[in-house]
Amino acid sequence: MVWQCDVYVIVMLADTTSSNNGGHQTPLLNTKSVNALRSHVSHSSMNGYSGFTYWPQQDAATLEFGEYKITRQVSKLSAGRQSITKLDVMHLPTSQQRSIWHLQYSDWADHGCPRDVASFLSFLEEMDMVRRHAVSDVPVGKNRNTPVLVHCGAGVGRTGVTVACDVLLTSLDHNVVVDVPKLITHLRQQRMLMVQTVAQYRSIYALLLAYLGRSRLI
Repeated sequence: MVWQCDVYVIVMLADTTSSNNGGHQTPLLNTKSVNALRSHVSHSSMNGYSGFTYWPQQDAATLEFGEYKITRQVSKLSAGRQSITKLDVMHLPTSQQRSIWHLQYSDWADHGCPRDVASFLSFLEEMDMVRRHAVSDVPVGKNRNTPVLVHCGAGVGRTGVTVACDVLLTSLDHNVVVDVPKLITHLRQQRMLMVQTVAQYRSIYALLLAYLGRSRLI
């Protein structure tokens, strides 16, 4: 999907460690078969993992998945539990390559809310900057309004909050009317359960207030 849909930015809202397993890191995936990949995901879920490591963990290291080879170019840790990694993805049959930015925000438990609103707001702003920068990697003549792939564990709670906040912040920046209930309804029409809990719903308002307060708009 990443290759076929021209994704240049991936946002991961999950940790690759398990609180139920002493905080150990999820093993690297090194399988080339779909069946083995499915088995790993199932095993990780049963052991309480929020995510699995599908990209190399050292610079210049590579992983292969079927027709694709992933090479880690560079990675840096930001404030808190945030990281940005630049990956090179090659489609082996055609030797075509693409740079993909991988952003990870792990200070957020499943079914919970961001522990630090200011930190999460900073992450969203960094995500926007990376997205703007990634446009320069799009070949001439291609659609430059490329999608951002956002995922967590189930792809509804943390993912829903992040997508909603990104849309709302963009709306504020462009003087578009902000309607949180309407937006959540729209998101749920496309994917059920987006924004899972009342606490997550309230966290969206908390982030908007923090953004407006910092911008001195209130």
